[in-house]
Amino acid sequence: MDILIQSRTYQFSLKWLHYVLISLTVIVISISFLWGLPLEMPMGDSYIHFLYARNLVQYKELAFNPGLQEGIGTSSILWVLVLAVFQAMGVSPLIMAKILGVSFLILCGLLVFELTQQLLTQQAQQKRYLIATAISIVAVCSGSMMWLALSGMETLLFLFLGLLCLWLYFRESWTLLGVALGLLALTRIEGITLAGIVTLVELIRRRRIDRILVKILAPLTLILIPWFLYLQIREGAPISTSFAGRQFVVSEVNQRIITQFPIFYWLQKFNPLIHYIVWAFYTLMYIAGSASLPGPKFHLGGNLVGTELVVPVASILISMLCLPIIYVSLKHFFGSIKTLSFSESNQRLQIVMISWVFVFNLALVQDDFPVFCHPPVWDQHQLLENCVPRQYRFSGECEKTSRSLY
Repeated sequence: MDILIQSRTYQFSLKWLHYVLISLTVIVISISFLWGLPLEMPMGDSYIHFLYARNLVQYKELAFNPGLQEGIGTSSILWVLVLAVFQAMGVSPLIMAKILGVSFLILCGLLVFELTQQLLTQQAQQKRYLIATAISIVAVCSGSMMWLALSGMETLLFLFLGLLCLWLYFRESWTLLGVALGLLALTRIEGITLAGIVTLVELIRRRRIDRILVKILAPLTLILIPWFLYLQIREGAPISTSFAGRQFVVSEVNQRIITQFPIFYWLQKFNPLIHYIVWAFYTLMYIAGSASLPGPKFHLGGNLVGTELVVPVASILISMLCLPIIYVSLKHFFGSIKTLSFSESNQRLQIVMISWVFVFNLALVQDDFPVFCHPPVWDQHQLLENCVPRQYRFSGECEKTSRSLY
């Protein structure tokens, strides 16, 4: 008995050592990013959430411009509510957004650590801990993840809740899973895709709607219905106007890529692929850092505002070296799919995780403009009137209130 207790104590201490290593790594790198610019936000979208949170506390209105109840421009009501709680406590949303972003990034690292261990069950415990820690640090300490954590956006809250849902699903904590899925969908509506995948997998596994599915779907429904009803009563649709606005933005960006850079003109024949091709190009050039590599470069052209697309030759060579690795990974992946079973919890976790990654990215593809965004004449003013909610049109008062957030 004493040996068993000592063994469990050792395992517990070893796991906490890895927890501390992951947490300290995130904190140190975050401080290095924040050094010299502790309050600035890298993108303007963050201030939309900040203003909604401030107006909710000060004016008791869910509005961008106080007194103007037209449209809901925030894409994340849960993030607004979280920021509003701290705003009511007197904490600036600019400061709190960064603290929460780094905190959620740490929690994401710990959840990646836990989930990775469930996929490495054949490894010895110490080796499994080392591999899981390395994967976790690489995953959460990349430049893009740090940028998102310090951006003031809801992305890390969404990612944390998504990973938490996967962990709860593996642990079969069904009621808590339903709550987490509801909060995930309130953070971003795309989160509902994970709820759909979990429901489908459990239906296939159980072949009927039983009490387990009720435990998942009941809290999910109870959390979402009040928000959807509010949107339906106020806006006449169960989704916020920011969702329609985002459809317009994505479609407009795709169209501009095609028209302003002639080398990509052929993409218009494969419109759904634009998202993936642009994502792959952005990942290679900026997330992987290929844009800063030395040596000769290919110039792919520029647009009217002076944006130049340049691809270093070295990045092409690196991409070619990566192709064999990608091939081996895909071969292993598709080979392992054949052996996956719904009866094993760690294998169900893989099925849900892989399916969510696929469906979530597929949901981002926007094939065309929304129906209401087809004005007969391509006039900028008409586009603004037809497609852009009024709360997106910044006024002098909006600029003044943005500055007051500091």
